[in-house]
Amino acid sequence: MKRCLSLAAMIVVLGFAGANFATANTFVFSHLLEQSGTLLDTQNTFDTTIFVAYTEGQGGVPADATASSIDIFIFDEVTGDLLLADDGSTAICAPCNFPMGSDGLTNSFDPTVGDNNTGISPRKRKLSIEQMIKDKNGGSFLSAGIVLGYVIAVTNGNVDAMNLTSAVVNARSGPADLAVFVFEPQPIAAAAVR
Repeated sequence: MKRCLSLAAMIVVLGFAGANFATANTFVFSHLLEQSGTLLDTQNTFDTTIFVAYTEGQGGVPADATASSIDIFIFDEVTGDLLLADDGSTAICAPCNFPMGSDGLTNSFDPTVGDNNTGISPRKRKLSIEQMIKDKNGGSFLSAGIVLGYVIAVTNGNVDAMNLTSAVVNARSGPADLAVFVFEPQPIAAAAVR
């Protein structure tokens, strides 16, 4: 299995984490496969979704007043660099930031809910890679039609309360004919000081 993390990609992620790196956890989702169209309306399509649950103050996880968020970086498998919009210069997610919290909203299936403009920080998110691409590419999917790549996620704040997983779903003949592949993110360990 090919795992490619270019030096430039790691510099971008570590540079963004900056001063918060001590309170951040960095993970890689090594499989991203996205194609235009959703499972409900397109045959033979692929959808990649990242699921985030924030459990602070629930189920034995201690409450913490630290503001928490997740930053998503999307990388192109071919180049190893950040995935670019069709204009060739706009990075799709470098990063896309999603606040997480306990503001009373228990579920958000709309990735724009809880963005930096609304002040809402939900406990649960379903982050659609296709929607993130459309948001940064003028409302349409990339002209290439298919995206192969990987995602680096940086959790900030109360990182012990963040739970991540992803799914790549292939709709073959229709919405009832699915192949589902669930992936746990792999932590990227900090380099030892030499």
